[in-house]
Amino acid sequence: TLVEAVLKVLRKEPDARQSFDVISLGIFEESLSKLLKDFEERLQLHEAPQAEKAAAARAATEAAEAAEGACGESEAAVKAAKEAERAGAQAIKAAQKHVGKWLHDTKVVMDGFDAKKQALESFREGPLKLFDELKDLQPEPETVEEVETEMPPAADAALVPAVAEGDAPAFAPA
Repeated sequence: TLVEAVLKVLRKEPDARQSFDVISLGIFEESLSKLLKDFEERLQLHEAPQAEKAAAARAATEAAEAAEGACGESEAAVKAAKEAERAGAQAIKAAQKHVGKWLHDTKVVMDGFDAKKQALESFREGPLKLFDELKDLQPEPETVEEVETEMPPAADAALVPAVAEGDAPAFAPA
């Protein structure tokens, strides 16, 4: 076979090789170059899908990183929503508690209103009615006549102090 022949040729010194040995080496080299060419073609055929797969792997990695980021944001949003839900539930409980007290509180207010209404009615029927009756019975006030007394002119002059010209009276406002 060719492999055995090439092994024998390769064991010989290059000067000791005969024409058959050289032809065997040439055929072997041609076979090797043909195999190498086939392997290179196969590699090239596999390089394109491999590059596509690498690009797909990079895209998948980027998508996974984006999904992890979105997942983190979603978890934060879920946490905030749950907190809002708890706050809403507490607000509902408080509102229900106030609604439950509404009837009682309304009754207290209305009882106070009824008591004040009764007190007003009692006031209108009692003291106010009596006041109106007494007001109607009150006599007209008497008119007081003014009595004028005349003083003699000499007495008037004695009561008014003498004022020198240019002097201001002592009792006059400044």
